[in-house]
Amino acid sequence: MNFFKDVFLSLLCLLGSNALPYDNEYGPDYGNEWIMFIDDKGMNHTMDFSTLPTDDRGIMFGDAYFYLYTRQNNESEILNIPDDDSPIISKNFNSSNELKVIAHGWYSGSNAEWVQNFKDIILRTEDANVIIVDWSELADNPIYPWSACSTRYVGKRTAKLLDKFSQANQLNYVHLIGHSLGAHVMGYTGMFTNVTVDRITGIKQ
Repeated sequence: MNFFKDVFLSLLCLLGSNALPYDNEYGPDYGNEWIMFIDDKGMNHTMDFSTLPTDDRGIMFGDAYFYLYTRQNNESEILNIPDDDSPIISKNFNSSNELKVIAHGWYSGSNAEWVQNFKDIILRTEDANVIIVDWSELADNPIYPWSACSTRYVGKRTAKLLDKFSQANQLNYVHLIGHSLGAHVMGYTGMFTNVTVDRITGIKQ
Protein backbone atom coordinates (compact mmCIF):
# COMPACT_ATOMS: atom_id res chain seq x y z
CA MET A 1 0.00 0.00 0.00
CA ASN A 2 2.84 2.41 0.82
CA PHE A 3 4.35 1.79 -2.62
CA PHE A 4 1.11 2.73 -4.41
CA LYS A 5 0.66 5.73 -2.15
CA ASP A 6 4.18 6.93 -2.96
CA VAL A 7 3.52 6.51 -6.69
CA PHE A 8 0.21 8.37 -6.39
CA LEU A 9 1.78 11.24 -4.47
CA SER A 10 4.58 11.47 -7.01
CA LEU A 11 2.02 11.77 -9.80
CA LEU A 12 0.20 14.48 -7.88
CA CYS A 13 3.41 16.44 -7.55
CA LEU A 14 3.97 16.17 -11.30
CA LEU A 15 0.39 17.22 -12.02
CA GLY A 16 0.52 20.09 -9.58
CA SER A 17 2.04 22.72 -11.81
CA ASN A 18 0.64 25.37 -9.45
CA ALA A 19 2.10 23.85 -6.31
CA LEU A 20 3.91 26.27 -4.05
CA PRO A 21 7.58 25.40 -3.43
CA TYR A 22 8.47 23.55 -0.24
CA ASP A 23 9.07 25.83 2.71
CA ASN A 24 9.93 24.67 6.23
CA GLU A 25 7.58 27.25 7.70
CA TYR A 26 4.68 25.02 6.60
CA GLY A 27 5.98 22.16 8.73
CA PRO A 28 7.54 18.75 8.01
CA ASP A 29 4.31 17.30 6.57
CA TYR A 30 4.13 19.85 3.75
CA GLY A 31 4.77 18.12 0.45
CA ASN A 32 4.16 14.70 1.99
CA GLU A 33 0.71 14.88 3.55
CA TRP A 34 -0.66 18.12 2.11
CA ILE A 35 0.17 20.83 -0.36
CA MET A 36 -1.12 24.28 -1.29
CA PHE A 37 -2.31 25.30 -4.77
CA ILE A 38 -3.21 28.62 -6.37
CA ASP A 39 -6.07 28.63 -8.87
CA ASP A 40 -6.56 30.92 -11.89
CA LYS A 41 -8.23 33.52 -9.68
CA GLY A 42 -5.23 33.67 -7.34
CA MET A 43 -7.09 31.89 -4.53
CA ASN A 44 -5.20 29.48 -2.27
CA HIS A 45 -6.48 25.93 -1.82
CA THR A 46 -5.17 23.31 0.57
CA MET A 47 -5.10 19.78 -0.75
CA ASP A 48 -4.91 17.01 1.83
CA PHE A 49 -3.71 13.72 0.39
CA SER A 50 -2.82 12.03 3.67
CA THR A 51 -5.85 9.84 2.98
CA LEU A 52 -6.56 8.87 -0.62
CA PRO A 53 -10.05 8.47 -2.18
CA THR A 54 -11.24 4.87 -1.97
CA ASP A 55 -14.28 5.24 -4.25
CA ASP A 56 -15.80 7.63 -6.78
CA ARG A 57 -17.47 9.94 -4.27
CA GLY A 58 -16.72 13.53 -5.15
CA ILE A 59 -16.24 12.91 -8.85
CA MET A 60 -17.99 15.46 -11.06
CA PHE A 61 -19.44 14.82 -14.50
CA GLY A 62 -19.55 17.29 -17.34
CA ASP A 63 -18.16 18.09 -20.75
CA ALA A 64 -15.92 20.49 -22.62
CA TYR A 65 -17.24 23.38 -24.70
CA PHE A 66 -15.48 25.33 -27.42
CA TYR A 67 -15.77 29.00 -28.38
CA LEU A 68 -14.21 30.66 -31.42
CA TYR A 69 -13.16 34.31 -31.45
CA THR A 70 -11.76 36.31 -34.37
CA ARG A 71 -11.52 39.96 -35.32
CA GLN A 72 -14.70 39.42 -37.32
CA ASN A 73 -16.88 38.34 -34.39
CA ASN A 74 -17.03 40.17 -31.06
CA GLU A 75 -19.33 37.52 -29.62
CA SER A 76 -18.09 33.96 -29.40
CA GLU A 77 -19.09 31.41 -32.01
CA ILE A 78 -19.98 28.09 -30.39
CA LEU A 79 -18.26 25.13 -32.02
CA ASN A 80 -20.11 21.83 -31.63
CA ILE A 81 -18.52 18.47 -32.38
CA PRO A 82 -20.83 16.49 -34.72
CA ASP A 83 -21.81 12.98 -33.65
CA ASP A 84 -21.44 11.73 -37.23
CA ASP A 85 -18.66 12.11 -39.80
CA SER A 86 -19.66 15.67 -40.69
CA PRO A 87 -16.95 18.36 -40.49
CA ILE A 88 -17.24 21.50 -38.38
CA ILE A 89 -18.27 24.48 -40.50
CA SER A 90 -17.49 27.96 -39.16
CA LYS A 91 -18.70 31.27 -40.57
CA ASN A 92 -15.91 33.25 -38.87
CA PHE A 93 -12.81 31.05 -39.14
CA ASN A 94 -10.12 32.36 -41.50
CA SER A 95 -7.85 29.56 -42.73
CA SER A 96 -5.16 32.09 -43.68
CA ASN A 97 -4.62 32.99 -40.02
CA GLU A 98 -2.95 31.10 -37.20
CA LEU A 99 -5.02 29.11 -34.72
CA LYS A 100 -4.51 29.60 -30.98
CA VAL A 101 -6.28 27.22 -28.59
CA ILE A 102 -6.47 28.27 -24.91
CA ALA A 103 -7.38 26.00 -21.99
CA HIS A 104 -7.91 27.31 -18.45
CA GLY A 105 -6.76 25.46 -15.36
CA TRP A 106 -8.12 23.98 -12.15
CA TYR A 107 -10.96 25.82 -10.40
CA SER A 108 -11.45 28.13 -13.37
CA GLY A 109 -13.45 28.64 -16.55
CA SER A 110 -13.52 30.30 -19.95
CA ASN A 111 -14.72 33.58 -18.42
CA ALA A 112 -11.70 33.87 -16.14
CA GLU A 113 -10.24 37.36 -16.41
CA TRP A 114 -6.83 36.18 -17.61
CA VAL A 115 -8.38 33.98 -20.32
CA GLN A 116 -10.48 36.81 -21.75
CA ASN A 117 -7.62 39.32 -21.46
CA PHE A 118 -5.22 36.91 -23.14
CA LYS A 119 -7.67 36.35 -25.99
CA ASP A 120 -8.13 40.12 -26.42
CA ILE A 121 -4.37 40.74 -26.45
CA ILE A 122 -3.86 38.08 -29.12
CA LEU A 123 -6.56 39.57 -31.35
CA ARG A 124 -5.22 43.09 -30.88
CA THR A 125 -1.72 41.92 -31.75
CA GLU A 126 -2.52 39.72 -34.73
CA ASP A 127 -5.37 38.63 -36.95
CA ALA A 128 -5.78 35.13 -35.55
CA ASN A 129 -8.36 32.48 -34.80
CA VAL A 130 -8.70 31.88 -31.06
CA ILE A 131 -10.55 28.89 -29.62
CA ILE A 132 -11.18 28.83 -25.87
CA VAL A 133 -11.74 25.43 -24.27
CA ASP A 134 -14.22 25.62 -21.39
CA TRP A 135 -13.99 22.50 -19.22
CA SER A 136 -15.13 24.25 -16.03
CA GLU A 137 -17.75 21.57 -15.29
CA LEU A 138 -14.86 19.19 -14.67
CA ALA A 139 -12.19 21.63 -13.48
CA ASP A 140 -14.30 23.31 -10.79
CA ASN A 141 -13.88 20.43 -8.35
CA PRO A 142 -12.32 20.85 -4.88
CA ILE A 143 -10.98 17.28 -5.16
CA TYR A 144 -7.93 17.95 -7.32
CA PRO A 145 -7.24 14.35 -8.44
CA TRP A 146 -10.66 14.10 -10.11
CA SER A 147 -10.03 17.28 -12.10
CA ALA A 148 -6.57 16.00 -12.98
CA CYS A 149 -8.01 12.71 -14.21
CA SER A 150 -10.43 14.63 -16.46
CA THR A 151 -7.64 16.30 -18.45
CA ARG A 152 -7.16 13.23 -20.64
CA TYR A 153 -10.85 13.18 -21.61
CA VAL A 154 -10.90 16.93 -22.32
CA GLY A 155 -7.71 16.58 -24.35
CA LYS A 156 -9.33 13.86 -26.44
CA ARG A 157 -12.41 16.02 -27.02
CA THR A 158 -10.24 18.96 -28.07
CA ALA A 159 -8.26 16.68 -30.38
CA LYS A 160 -11.50 15.49 -31.97
CA LEU A 161 -12.57 19.11 -32.41
CA LEU A 162 -9.35 19.90 -34.29
CA ASP A 163 -9.68 16.77 -36.43
CA LYS A 164 -13.28 17.61 -37.35
CA PHE A 165 -12.36 21.24 -37.93
CA SER A 166 -9.52 20.33 -40.28
CA GLN A 167 -11.92 18.41 -42.56
CA ALA A 168 -13.43 21.67 -43.79
CA ASN A 169 -10.72 24.19 -42.89
CA GLN A 170 -7.01 24.36 -43.60
CA LEU A 171 -5.26 24.88 -40.27
CA ASN A 172 -2.32 27.24 -40.59
CA TYR A 173 0.06 26.98 -37.61
CA VAL A 174 -1.64 25.50 -34.55
CA HIS A 175 -0.53 26.81 -31.14
CA LEU A 176 -1.95 25.12 -28.02
CA ILE A 177 -1.80 27.14 -24.78
CA GLY A 178 -2.79 25.86 -21.34
CA HIS A 179 -2.54 27.08 -17.76
CA SER A 180 -2.17 24.73 -14.79
CA LEU A 181 -4.14 21.56 -15.56
CA GLY A 182 -5.05 23.21 -18.86
CA ALA A 183 -1.44 22.57 -19.90
CA HIS A 184 -2.10 18.86 -19.39
CA VAL A 185 -5.26 19.19 -21.50
CA MET A 186 -3.20 20.71 -24.30
CA GLY A 187 -0.56 18.01 -23.96
CA TYR A 188 -3.18 15.30 -24.40
CA THR A 189 -4.66 17.25 -27.31
CA GLY A 190 -1.31 17.19 -29.06
CA MET A 191 -1.01 13.48 -28.31
CA PHE A 192 -4.38 12.45 -29.73
CA THR A 193 -5.02 14.82 -32.64
CA ASN A 194 -4.16 13.94 -36.23
CA VAL A 195 -3.57 17.63 -36.94
CA THR A 196 0.01 18.92 -36.99
CA VAL A 197 0.59 20.92 -33.81
CA ASP A 198 3.32 23.50 -34.25
CA ARG A 199 3.68 24.64 -30.65
CA ILE A 200 2.44 23.82 -27.14
CA THR A 201 2.86 26.34 -24.31
CA GLY A 202 2.29 25.54 -20.64
CA ILE A 203 1.72 28.51 -18.33
CA LYS A 204 2.43 28.58 -14.61
CA GLN A 205 1.09 31.36 -12.43
